[in-house]
Amino acid sequence: MASFNIELNNKPIKGSKEHNLLLRITVNRKHARVSLMYNVLPVYFNPNGKKSNYIRSSHPDSKWLNDKLDEKIMQAKDLVAEREKKGETITASIIQQLISKPTSKDFFSFLEAHIK
Repeated sequence: MASFNIELNNKPIKGSKEHNLLLRITVNRKHARVSLMYNVLPVYFNPNGKKSNYIRSSHPDSKWLNDKLDEKIMQAKDLVAEREKKGETITASIIQQLISKPTSKDFFSFLEAHIK
């Protein structure tokens, strides 16, 4: 059984007071973390947040950020479900690699997807 949570990186980004958000993957008490492309100040992060409450409502983009974080968690859950259907092994590091793996091989197609 895999579980997922959002964490705040303990070190700020260089030259900023913001911290990077991480997706924590736990399988059989083994952890792996995936860096997400979202950053917030520690005052806006809710460490006890569950179900779309990871970023406090005092943040100007809290709704949008919480939706994006939920999407990432759902993406990870879908990957686990696919592997379970196939009967493949599931570890935290395998899920981490699958999430981090680039989906596009061409830079221009990546750029077009990013712009959209």
